[in-house]
Amino acid sequence: MPDPNLLILFLSGFTET
Repeated sequence: MPDPNLLILFLSGFTET
């Protein structure tokens, strides 16, 4: 599975709308 850090960054950018 992908790195957890990447997921966090993705979620951060997606929820920072």
